[in-house]
Amino acid sequence: MRTKRWEPDRSSVLFVERKSPARAPDAFWSEGPPLLPGWFTALATPFENGGISQKAFPNLVALQIEQGTRGFVACSAIGEAEILTPQERALLIRIAVEAAGRVPLVAATGTNCTRETIALTQAAQAAGAAAALIVTPYNSDPSQERLYRHYWEITRSVDLPLIIGIDPPSSGVDLCSETLARLAEIPSIIAAEDTVGGHPGLAAKSFLRQRDFFQLSGNDDSCVLFRMAGGHGSISVVANAVPKPWAEMHRACDVGDWGRAAAIERRLLPLLKALRLEPNPAPIKYALSSLRPWFRPNMRLPLTPVSYDTATAIVEALKGLDLIY
Repeated sequence: MRTKRWEPDRSSVLFVERKSPARAPDAFWSEGPPLLPGWFTALATPFENGGISQKAFPNLVALQIEQGTRGFVACSAIGEAEILTPQERALLIRIAVEAAGRVPLVAATGTNCTRETIALTQAAQAAGAAAALIVTPYNSDPSQERLYRHYWEITRSVDLPLIIGIDPPSSGVDLCSETLARLAEIPSIIAAEDTVGGHPGLAAKSFLRQRDFFQLSGNDDSCVLFRMAGGHGSISVVANAVPKPWAEMHRACDVGDWGRAAAIERRLLPLLKALRLEPNPAPIKYALSSLRPWFRPNMRLPLTPVSYDTATAIVEALKGLDLIY
């Protein structure tokens, strides 16, 4: 017998039916439908003397804005969220919000516990985040119905636009197309990030045309192809180090100049390849430290700095881009 799928009880006093998506700051919205910026940087977290560098982090945000980045994600896996305390998460968001001004800051708040995710998302909103990125609950192997209920409960409990993070290799959990389509009908869920580079639910776009729903690439290697297929932007790792060419690539995509976009992507391929030699964030932090003396590549255990061979490959790639000599 097929199990009846769960749907929220609209007769319950606990059910809150939103007539429109939760509103973020004006940078997220224009007159009419909600609009996301085309490209975000998943910010690396600088450490110094055992804590967060409160000098290097705003410097990184300011540099990104100066070179064309349109939005940020703080406290993601690239930002080493799993080894940050709740207080450090809130501090990072506050620093980024203050440094970014009207450029939107998205807080990554997803965990494998619905209650904890809600608490982190509420704290992120209090700290000034414009939206939340919530990855599928990792290491818990929930059914598709439980995934739906996880996200629905979060939307009922917080008043922020939400972006679903789909990252099966890291989380061990995937969303099927049907579940993603159902989630896309919830007004405050405004986008999905595909870190694999070919999620079937994002490829089948027909259901997404029912309402404004944005598709973001989380895979730097295939970003231009993703944009050509109809994607709206990206959440990038490599943009930490090369925000200007990454922004130029997206601007070319925005106007349909696919030749220029592909040429920029080809130029970045050696760096992208070098950054894949070891799991991030260690490689991107080393690249940043090679370009910006004020950013140190310090890591917190159990994460460690890159090996000599990886460091050499990153430096050679940066030299090929004429970024260091």
